[in-house]
Amino acid sequence: MKIAVLTPRHSLPMIQDVLQKNGILSQFSLAAYDSLAEIPLQYDSIKDKAQGVLVTGRLPWRFLMAKRPDLELPVTCIAHSKLRACLSLLRHMVEHPEIPLGETFCDFIHEIGDYAMYADILPPGHLPHTISITSASEDFIEEIASQVEGLYRQGRIKMAYLTITQLYILLHERGVPCQHISIRPEDILHAAQESLRRGNPEPGSSRTIALVLLEYGSGQDGEAELEYQEATLMKALVDYKRTLPDARDMSISRGNRMVEVVLETVPDDHYRRVLELLGNLGEGMYRNAGAGLGVDIISARERGEQALGHARSFGKGCVFGLDQEKLTGPLLDPKCVTLDSPLLALSGDTAKRLNISPMNYIRLLMLFQREEAITSDRVAEFLNITARSANRILASLLADGVLEELPRLDGQGPGRPTRRYALSNRLRPV
Repeated sequence: MKIAVLTPRHSLPMIQDVLQKNGILSQFSLAAYDSLAEIPLQYDSIKDKAQGVLVTGRLPWRFLMAKRPDLELPVTCIAHSKLRACLSLLRHMVEHPEIPLGETFCDFIHEIGDYAMYADILPPGHLPHTISITSASEDFIEEIASQVEGLYRQGRIKMAYLTITQLYILLHERGVPCQHISIRPEDILHAAQESLRRGNPEPGSSRTIALVLLEYGSGQDGEAELEYQEATLMKALVDYKRTLPDARDMSISRGNRMVEVVLETVPDDHYRRVLELLGNLGEGMYRNAGAGLGVDIISARERGEQALGHARSFGKGCVFGLDQEKLTGPLLDPKCVTLDSPLLALSGDTAKRLNISPMNYIRLLMLFQREEAITSDRVAEFLNITARSANRILASLLADGVLEELPRLDGQGPGRPTRRYALSNRLRPV
């Protein structure tokens, strides 16, 4: 079995050339696509015949993950070199001094740590226009192309630097001056070797990435206060890194009121390394945190961002973790619980509406997930609230479609039959 390469047709010759020159072409099967919509269909056709998948670019990877969240094969992404992308902007300042960087567009400043890196390298006030890639859809490229074309027609930009091949093709056809920053041969080779390693793991070896997003400060904090909080947090993280047997197992990068920590661990660890890291940070050193576990940094980061969103919903100081389709948290709370995928859509907003604490709301969901039939008396006892409050909560969750009422039991004796509830079919764990 081979590693399947899913790549835009535009990039196919270069990838084929790199693999052939390094004598590994025979270990790969190449498939070219003309639109993002073809990627999940190509994956479906090869998933039973391949050992792994190699995808060109972060956007196609995100699209595949969105359409096929339960991937059965290890997926490796050929990513652009951030240094090369940054050099393209520095080169622009030399080759086109008449066009300020503020009048350019680029599609590669959008991840945690990117803004800090470019702000450190580029002159103040010279960051180009850019985009935020939070998801990928069939129309995403077209939407971004229309936005960039609009900026150009309005005279707000005069040049675009692009890593997304399809975006470059669309804007070039529309007459927008642009340059394509292609992937370097060494980037292709590195990703190909990584995909072979992951597709043919050594017996007993397995690698998991734990990525932790530590959010600090607030909109009310001044610049000096934010700098102090960042410096304090960074120092604590560096001190912890020095205690590790191998410092290469941990990396730290800065973002906008955010610090990203990447820990290399093994699946059996689950959140042990994350809890160890958080335990070494002082109280109040971060506002909220989210931890994501994945087989690579991209999947771990996406899960970390989702976990951070849940932490924000449930109050200051909370930490949540997301591993595949299970949300765990608050991680530092003695009553930490785990929720399956269908329950992840239920947020802290519902807890506020029900006038119960976010932690009790999570515990209540766990109760329904664990037991087949629940009564108002059981809820009242479990949450230590009155029967009237329990009935109000159950009625609200029933109206929202979170719960369904079970048939009443016969032969319960005199009086009204006891009403029993369970999670609705769409929310029950499979």
